[in-house]
Formats: sequence, C-alpha cells, structure tokens
Amino acid sequence: MPALKLLNETTTVPAETSAAEITRELVTAGATQVATQYRLGKIYGLSWSMMIDGREAHFAMPARVEGVYKVLAARQKGFFSEQRKAELLDRAHRIAWRHLYRWTQAQVAMIRTSMMAPAEPFLAFVTVPGSDQTLFQAFVASRALPAGKPQ
Repeated sequence: MPALKLLNETTTVPAETSAAEITRELVTAGATQVATQYRLGKIYGLSWSMMIDGREAHFAMPARVEGVYKVLAARQKGFFSEQRKAELLDRAHRIAWRHLYRWTQAQVAMIRTSMMAPAEPFLAFVTVPGSDQTLFQAFVASRALPAGKPQ
C-alpha cells in the first residue's frame, strides 16, 4: 500500500508566513483582533475575536503539528537521527500551518459568497466564556456525543 500523500506536503512556506496569511483572511472575515501564540519559540496557534449577533466571541485555533509529524515519521525505515527528527518536525510544522491556511481560505470563501454567516465556519474554535477550552473540546469533554455502536 502506498504511503499517504499529504496536501501541501512539499510546501516550503514558513509557518509564520501561513499564519500571517490566515490573519489577513480572518480580518477579511470580520476578526477585530488576532493574536499569535508561541511555544518553545515556535508558532503554536492563533486566537481572535469576532462579533456574533452584536456580541464579541473569542476563538482559538491551534496547529496540531503532532498528527502531521506522525504521518511523516511513519514513512521512515528503521532508526533515524535526532537531526532527521528535527527536520521532519520542521516540515510537519510548515505543512500543518499550510493546511490551516487553505482551510481558512475555503471558510472565508463561504462567508464572502453568503453561504455562511461570518463566524459560522469557525464555531468549533470558539472558546467557552472564561476558559481557553474550545466549544469542540467542551463538547467532547461533556460526552455529548452519542454512544458508539457495540462491537
């Protein structure tokens, strides 16, 4: 079975550039402020505010680089050096941010064509008031999902 081909797999666009492009898209969609989060000197996520029905809502979008890294690392045969691991992590970082940018572009296109309200496509990233937890994380934590099918 061939290795999973990732969207934007060959990107050389730095994560910071993708984040800046996402910021421009969010502002176009109605964001009133955008902030960048860093961990260990690397860009980790974006947070922003938008108005929903006359009220300010806050959003948090992390770049979950680990999943992309796992796909890239699984392709490696045998042992690979710490340097190779670092290279793969940098590559995963670029790919993850490019994915977020392309996804955000598509969401803003939906807003521009009135297929969705300005904040609607970002609701999974809206944060619960008084918390850093997103609506999606709160939904999962509350076990609001229907029970799985018995095996």
